[in-house]
Amino acid sequence: MTYATSLILLCAASPAFADVIINVKYDTQVKRIRPSPVEGTGAGTVKMVMHENGKIDDVIESIGTKTKTYQNKNTKLGREHSQTTYKVIDKNTILRTYRGETFIWEVKVTVDQKTCKAEVTYTLLPGQTEFKMFSPSLDKDAYYSEMRPTNIQCTIE
Repeated sequence: MTYATSLILLCAASPAFADVIINVKYDTQVKRIRPSPVEGTGAGTVKMVMHENGKIDDVIESIGTKTKTYQNKNTKLGREHSQTTYKVIDKNTILRTYRGETFIWEVKVTVDQKTCKAEVTYTLLPGQTEFKMFSPSLDKDAYYSEMRPTNIQCTIE
């Protein structure tokens, strides 16, 4: 049995396998430096649909005045899909990594039977001093000096 299958089976509600859906919701304390400098709170969601075949579909939302939705379909564990990679850390933990132009965004989910815990981190790439990413309040890319996730919630459907 692969680690991916072990992780999925830990979440399965019944002996008959069904897709497992993990939802991560969080706020982010941000400091936008340009355009229109402001400090405030943003929000995001990650919905991971794990399939028995080891593939994952996900839906990512940057929530705001102009909410933007991103989707990845049929991402194979351990292989990069666009800029996103899923890696099994151990039988209870999976790591989603997105490599942006100036930063790495990671969502690590650890399951324990029917509950889960998530960690969300934003890390600047070497030599970078600003996070360049979509601003849902401006409806365009913006630059941030701070991205600090807070109020992280994780649920399993």
